[in-house]
Amino acid sequence: MVYLGITDTHAHLADPIFDKDRAEIIRRAQMAGVSAIIGVSTTLKDARKNLMLAEEFSILKPAAGLYPGGIRQSGIGTEP
Repeated sequence: MVYLGITDTHAHLADPIFDKDRAEIIRRAQMAGVSAIIGVSTTLKDARKNLMLAEEFSILKPAAGLYPGGIRQSGIGTEP
């Protein structure tokens, strides 16, 4: 059997609370055997930040979604 590593399937590393120590958090995850982190976004702002972070940290794989209750606030489907 081939060991593929560990994937953290749900992380909000784009959250500003991690701005000061994000690189250290990612480094510690790698040292613990994590080979991929799915960076979850629930807003367009977070999605853009996750894309930017993925360029800096190859371990981070961005993902974006929208809660059904957040569609109105997102502006999706509204006239310009």
